Amino acid sequence: MHDALRARLIANDAKAMDAARVDSLGFADVLPTMSMPCLVYAGSADPIYPVVEATVAEMPNVTFFSLSGLGHAEGFLRAELVLPRVIEFLGSVTNI
Repeated sequence: MHDALRARLIANDAKAMDAARVDSLGFADVLPTMSMPCLVYAGSADPIYPVVEATVAEMPNVTFFSLSGLGHAEGFLRAELVLPRVIEFLGSVTNI
């Protein structure tokens, strides 16, 4: 992780971030109704990985992939692992 990114993450208010995360999890009723194609990925070392797995299990038209050994922020920094999957997914979607 770059020093600038590390400093920015450390400067975040942990309590505020946790509250925002908790508030954003109130979409369980919507998941089964999402008929559009969705792509979801998560790092297997992300603390919320089990929540992501449970979430995608409720989605009827989801493509999910795991980034082995990566944490939450690391997945966003590994374009070489993510972009090929995104390109493949977008190429497979016919009704956008």
